[in-house]
Amino acid sequence: MSFALKIPILTLLTDLADDRQRTPGEWAVITFCRAGSSAREAAQTILRRQLREALDEQPAPSLAELSRRLNCTRNVLKEVDPELWRKIADRHIVAQRQRRSNGHTPERICDLATIDKLLRESLNGERTISSNRLASKLGYQNAGYMWNKFPDLCRAIREKLRLDRDARVVEIISAVTDAIAQDPPPSVESVARRLGFTNSWALWKHARNRCNELVARQKTYQNARWEGIRAELQAILQEHPPPSVQSVLRRGGVFRALNHSRCKDLRTAIASRNRKHMRKRTEDREAAIRDEVWHVARRLYEGVLVQIGNGIVREDNRRRCRIRKLIAIHCLQVVGSKMRSSFSAFDGIFVTS
Repeated sequence: MSFALKIPILTLLTDLADDRQRTPGEWAVITFCRAGSSAREAAQTILRRQLREALDEQPAPSLAELSRRLNCTRNVLKEVDPELWRKIADRHIVAQRQRRSNGHTPERICDLATIDKLLRESLNGERTISSNRLASKLGYQNAGYMWNKFPDLCRAIREKLRLDRDARVVEIISAVTDAIAQDPPPSVESVARRLGFTNSWALWKHARNRCNELVARQKTYQNARWEGIRAELQAILQEHPPPSVQSVLRRGGVFRALNHSRCKDLRTAIASRNRKHMRKRTEDREAAIRDEVWHVARRLYEGVLVQIGNGIVREDNRRRCRIRKLIAIHCLQVVGSKMRSSFSAFDGIFVTS
């Protein structure tokens, strides 16, 4: 939005209502923009001081010389202080006119032999450098002087650069075409890195249709791959006993995809199925223990009644309470032993799963 409206993003965040509380994300953006603006202001202050010092130098330097000295472009110097920029340019022009009026010829930046040598090295070398770039390195504003003195060499360099550019474009198109036929298909960024580019801008510029085909091919491959992974994970829902999510992840391989957002529903279904199974098994175990305790207590109680009926145990209240107490203690011991064995088996399931 700030780029479309040509408004700094810091302005969009600082012109908000006073009663509106800013979010942590907005404060982070404001802090980042303020740090960038403060660093930019400090750099502009240094450049402005250098321009003021250059205004008093003798002989008057040119803007091209100042740009090389300060390692920036002339447009940057103009943005720092347009008035100083104009004064330096006018001062240099006046100094040049005075030298010509006094009979002085302007000093050559570079002799013709050196320029001829550099142009031939660029033409015959493995990496061709354009005449404009050579002129900028030598200190010229443009390559007009080189074209006036060595037009054939400059024309040959331009033709060689055109052929190299056409060959590079053919290489880009063939690389993207080969990537479409690969299985699995690589991304556009990986193809760009393979060709030596830092980003995929050149591929999208010279082979946009091929890049669109590669992106579509990659999406199709990814969708088919995820369908196969989901089919393998759906087979887990048919296993018995139902495994837990942790045990499935420990299997490794494609089962680790259970943590991906595309398999969130399968992960939820596996976890729910495992919880239901564990809950049902616990309920069945508790019911079995209750039944066994009931049968043990009933057998003990029936044995006591038989002893009472045979006259072995006297019928008094104290003896009856003691009998009930012994029956309860025995039932608790049975329940405790059963629960300990069940819990040990339950822990063993988690250890082995």
